[in-house]
Parts: sequence; C-alpha cells; structure tokens
Amino acid sequence: MKSSALFLLLLLSSAFASLTLLTGGFSNSISAIAWTPGPVSNDQSASGFRDAGIVMMYPSLRGGNNSPGYIETFYGEVDDVLAAAKALAALDYVDAKRIYLGGHSSGGTHTAFA
Repeated sequence: MKSSALFLLLLLSSAFASLTLLTGGFSNSISAIAWTPGPVSNDQSASGFRDAGIVMMYPSLRGGNNSPGYIETFYGEVDDVLAAAKALAALDYVDAKRIYLGGHSSGGTHTAFA
C-alpha cells in the first residue's frame, strides 16, 4: 500500500488530538500571526504542533474579527474559550479526551482562567 493511501486510511479512521491556541494581545482576534511562523522569541503560530498532525483551533473571542459582543478583558472571553473546546469535542475527527489549551502572553492568561 502506498504511504499516501495508508495516511488517508489512518486519517479517516482516527480521532486526533487538538490544541486550542489563544494568541496574545487584547484585540480578541486572529490574524496572519496564527498561521505564519514568527521569530523564535515571539512565534505565536504553533506551527510545530500543526506539523505534528495536531488539529489546531484559533478561536476569535467576543469582539474580535467582527464577532458579536464586546471585549471584556478576561471575563466573558473565558466562556468563549470553553465554547471552543466544546465545539472541538463535537467533531468526529477530534479525540474529545485529548483536547488541550495553550496561550501566548494574554492568551496564556485566558488559558489559566479557563
């Protein structure tokens, strides 16, 4: 069996670990910083996790990226983070027992509060 066919078979029959990553800053939004590897001193892309086959989610919290609501500086945003984890757990290809949460800078504070 060709390796690409084997990978596809594994992909279709497996549930993967996932990481919800909260970027820094107080805009509650995501941008190219989430997808473009940055310098080692400030890389918020977590490209190493994606390269390892971990499902990634970068939620846009209330008030960010034209999402409804207003920025509440760590209060209501915790509810948004928990809702993101719940949405991931509902996906067939995500292992609900291996959903992880991480954050950079203010995203790390959201992580601690969640």
